[in-house]
Amino acid sequence: MKRIIFLSVVLFLLVPSVAFANFVWPAMYMTSYVYSWKIILASILLEMIAIRWMTKFPILKSMVVSVVINAVSAVIGAFLLPFSGIVWELIYGPIREWIFDYGTFHWSTWITTLFIAACMNVVLEGLAMRIIFKFRSSIVHILLLFLVNTITILFAAFAMQKEHPFF
Repeated sequence: MKRIIFLSVVLFLLVPSVAFANFVWPAMYMTSYVYSWKIILASILLEMIAIRWMTKFPILKSMVVSVVINAVSAVIGAFLLPFSGIVWELIYGPIREWIFDYGTFHWSTWITTLFIAACMNVVLEGLAMRIIFKFRSSIVHILLLFLVNTITILFAAFAMQKEHPFF
């Protein structure tokens, strides 16, 4: 673990564009929209329907499961999503700018950020369902969670696009 932290600090200092204090990346920007009440409510409701279909739990239990797994995902994801953006920019950012001459807010980075956010939610929510509710997911369940999370992440992206166009 110490080696990873050390290498992260070294990489951070070696990449000049990342070393500036005013550096912003799409994952950090996206985080503020993913955590809006409208997006959270849509996510809970859509996932409640998916959980009900996957588990055959009663509606109330499906709602409880949805709220709990979204809470777990929100608490942990609030740190992981911005961190994933930093890691993405440290690894891919210099290569992207050198080869393609694309900046941080290029559309490809936004799409990647949306994909990373959806994948992160699926992993966190799937683990929460397994650990807390002892539910073993099949590939169909994982794909359904991915679809529902992608839809809610797209809601956040459209809200962000409407307020601050990035394409």
